[in-house]
Amino acid sequence: MSAKELLTQIETAIANLLSGAEEISISSRRYRKTDLDKLRIMRKNLQEEVFYEQVSAGATTRAYAAWPTRRGGIPPWTSVNPSNEL
Repeated sequence: MSAKELLTQIETAIANLLSGAEEISISSRRYRKTDLDKLRIMRKNLQEEVFYEQVSAGATTRAYAAWPTRRGGIPPWTSVNPSNEL
């Protein structure tokens, strides 16, 4: 699932929870109204990822340079993930 698809699902879940739904399921995980803050943070992070995916479509180096260092300096859509190395 792409970041854009997940972002759409999270935005829909937030709207449904705010309009009275008791529980929403996203990719086999269940979220309730008590999880709204978590969903909002996920939405913010995914908005950044979708933006950087769009920026990197033709110019990968621009996206790498713009990717926030607080997130490790490496965009999540790359195959290199230093946090997984042992």
